[in-house]
Amino acid sequence: MNARNVQRKILRVKRLVRAFTLVEMLICVGAVALIAVGLGKLFSSTGDTVRIGRRLSYLNEMATTIENRIRRDLAAATRDGPMIIRHKMATSAGGGVLLSPDDRNPTPKVRPIDEITFLANGHYTTNREPQWPGRSPSSSVARIYLGHGMVRNAVDSVKTPNLTDDPANAASTAWPTDFGAPDTNGGRGPNQFAGDWILLRHVTVLARPQTTLTGSLPTAVGGQVLPVNLTVTNWSDSPSQIDLQPAAPSVFRFDPKNLNEPDRLGNGYESRVNTSLTNVTAAPLPVPQNNQWLRNNDTQVGWPQTAGGLVDIASIDPPMIRNRILGLPHRLPFDASYNAQVPPKMTLMISTAQTAFESNNYDTVNPVHYQKMMMAAMLPGADPWIYQTGVMAEPRNPLSGGNQREQRVICAPKPPNFSGTLRTSPAGTGWSVDEPYRQQDQAMLSASNLIVGCSSFKIEWSFGDVYPLFDQTTPNAVQYTGAAPRVGQIIWHGRLTGDSNAGEMPTEPYRGERTHNTNSRFDAYTTRWTRSNGQPGTHIVPGRMIHWPVSQVDVGAEPLPDEIPFYSFFGYIDPTFTPAKVNGVQVDPDTIDWPWPKLLRFTIGLTDPADPTYEQTYQFIVEVPAASRRQ
Repeated sequence: MNARNVQRKILRVKRLVRAFTLVEMLICVGAVALIAVGLGKLFSSTGDTVRIGRRLSYLNEMATTIENRIRRDLAAATRDGPMIIRHKMATSAGGGVLLSPDDRNPTPKVRPIDEITFLANGHYTTNREPQWPGRSPSSSVARIYLGHGMVRNAVDSVKTPNLTDDPANAASTAWPTDFGAPDTNGGRGPNQFAGDWILLRHVTVLARPQTTLTGSLPTAVGGQVLPVNLTVTNWSDSPSQIDLQPAAPSVFRFDPKNLNEPDRLGNGYESRVNTSLTNVTAAPLPVPQNNQWLRNNDTQVGWPQTAGGLVDIASIDPPMIRNRILGLPHRLPFDASYNAQVPPKMTLMISTAQTAFESNNYDTVNPVHYQKMMMAAMLPGADPWIYQTGVMAEPRNPLSGGNQREQRVICAPKPPNFSGTLRTSPAGTGWSVDEPYRQQDQAMLSASNLIVGCSSFKIEWSFGDVYPLFDQTTPNAVQYTGAAPRVGQIIWHGRLTGDSNAGEMPTEPYRGERTHNTNSRFDAYTTRWTRSNGQPGTHIVPGRMIHWPVSQVDVGAEPLPDEIPFYSFFGYIDPTFTPAKVNGVQVDPDTIDWPWPKLLRFTIGLTDPADPTYEQTYQFIVEVPAASRRQ
């Protein structure tokens, strides 16, 4: 092959092997980009699906856990104690409450933060670790409390909590900022955003002081070391210590006669100072000193309180609670120095109730208001102003200042200072070796947490009746609208609010017998029995017996301001009932039961801890056991 032919073939090959043009390159890059975007979108969609699935799985699991827990507690509820529901709305500067700082909702909603408490039977023990083998407070009955707790301010979280802390006391280290409010320094408040709120299940073990644990101290055997500061005095039970653990002297938060004092053993009916009948009325129980507790280096003086979040034991039992509410004398004979006495303050308290809580406008019955006053005090966050003159009849601006703010059980999402290194004095040294109880105090702040991130908690109740079908032009149809949608549906009672979600029927308070005449209403509940002469007996339960404020059960009443709570009470016996006589012979029983609800409906808002701006609402209905209702 000559050179000319070779050169000609080389040129032909070069023409065949040429580079991509710019247009071709752009097309290739665009195609790759489209594929990448598609794959990214696919992976993103898959990631969102997984994230949403995990979120729903978590929230569903939490909702199921809460529902099962509440069902078990209500299944164990007992009529040996009352049931109290406090309906409350949380606001922020007069408006609604945001879920988180990232919540951009221009019109956040006012959020329900209801509470409920009752006694339950079972096996209950303290959350604290035993100080000595076999000495762990336990009981077959406890007070169950369900409701939101409150977290202390950031500046106060490093302070050492005390057994005597109570948010009602302005000097207490447990004073928190209110729901929906910023921190005292203007920063993010621990209770400001609903996504941070904590739903509590606080169990207070009801354990009476034991008379058998007196005498000499035990002997340390098998390497067991006696606790520091153990003496004969604190080895025995006392009103402020059960089985070597701190105990509140009562489940009632306030002494209704002296609001600045905590309730003590049923209002101090007994006295360790004066045992004679002549002096008992002037002798309150002494303030417990620190040597009554097995807590070395603990210099606080006062009565332990459950509202501070550190105490889950009360030296009281159901009979004492019943007698306290019904106004009967009782006795606490746990040592020889105690004598059975008529309650020293009861006469004064009853006369005060007659003066302060009687109102012709609302046709009140003094025993009703007295019992409601005492039952309200069983809530750890009871309103101190509920006992003030005239407030039981008609509240006005109860949150105007001072101790009239919301006062719930103090809690924390986790122990804020478990090691003690954040203490202000001595700074950074940790807890002393002889005060390990301080770590238990820290653990107690989160021991009652049921769920962190509960943005709302609403409780409604029902006697199990349904809306009837009748002509709305009849007098009984007052305040009853929308007959067609409600006929046959369960009548639910709770708080009447000024707003409701679209399409939702607002819940109204139970009205029952109208307070200004004898006409019954569509929602009137009638207690029925058979008289001794064989005739049926009936009694319409008045709304004023169930609710406070009374104005909410009057026809034509406007919704309460959001700041004012609304109570529903279910006690022991109906104090509005008077037995009837026929021809001078009593044909009715001496008493009839205070009716309890048949159904409770819970509506709970839960937030995603990974995305606090997301909220999911759950609702479930629980039937109260018939044995508890006695109806």
